[in-house]
Amino acid sequence: MVQYLVLAHAAAHPGLVDYPDNIRILDVLAQTGLLPEAEAGALADTYRLFRDRIHALTLQGRPAAVPAEEYTVEREQVRALWQRLMGA
Repeated sequence: MVQYLVLAHAAAHPGLVDYPDNIRILDVLAQTGLLPEAEAGALADTYRLFRDRIHALTLQGRPAAVPAEEYTVEREQVRALWQRLMGA
């Protein structure tokens, strides 16, 4: 979703390509008004949550896939935002 927003809006907001990482890109998306600050913050928090879980799984020698039954609220929030952005 973050990379889609970069591709869709970088021509009008070149600051979106200043950073390679999703967290700082989310900050720029909020600063430019492309995402409300609360939504950008929630996405950043969810990204960190999943990233931390994937790192923990990897360190345990397990597949780097978060089971579908984990983080259902966060998954639904991301799904709803994506659908809103896509106009669905």
